[in-house]
Amino acid sequence: MAVLWVRLEGGEVPWGAAKLGAGERVVLTGQQEQPCRLMLEGEGLGAGAGLLSSDGQEWVLVCRGGREVRVNGMPVVLGMRVLQDRDEVVVRGQQYYFSRERLPVVEVFPGVGRAVFCPRCKQEIRAGVLAVRCPACGLWHHETSELNCWPYAPRCSDWDSSCRSRASLAAWSGACATGSGSL
Repeated sequence: MAVLWVRLEGGEVPWGAAKLGAGERVVLTGQQEQPCRLMLEGEGLGAGAGLLSSDGQEWVLVCRGGREVRVNGMPVVLGMRVLQDRDEVVVRGQQYYFSRERLPVVEVFPGVGRAVFCPRCKQEIRAGVLAVRCPACGLWHHETSELNCWPYAPRCSDWDSSCRSRASLAAWSGACATGSGSL
């Protein structure tokens, strides 16, 4: 899953994260009040740029070409560019980062046919309880009111990895509005 990080000026957190889903078409407006939103049917890009994907894996930035839209400091001269992980996109001075980084999500643990133990508290995680799977290493952690193991420390309990916990990610403040429901 792709993520669009958006620089938020004057907010409590400096960055917001918007998950990008397959088939979505997102407008990067370049405006601080609403830096991105879903593209409406038949809508043009205006002075902004658009992100398009059919499968949610590969994303293409489209724009009118010129100096208003830059990727990694270079103008998008021909009006189209396939985005890569960690590309910086600037539209009319508004800064964005494109990432293929998976964000941690609280979800119902599905069970895996064998006992799974939380690496933080060492207790079994039973199917049907809320848990978080570390996006970097895949370890499951409890995320209930009684066992709040995932955000306990500033990183995943797999101390040998470069995993980061939810606490280190920027909180979403509603800067973008897309249809994925995860913003």
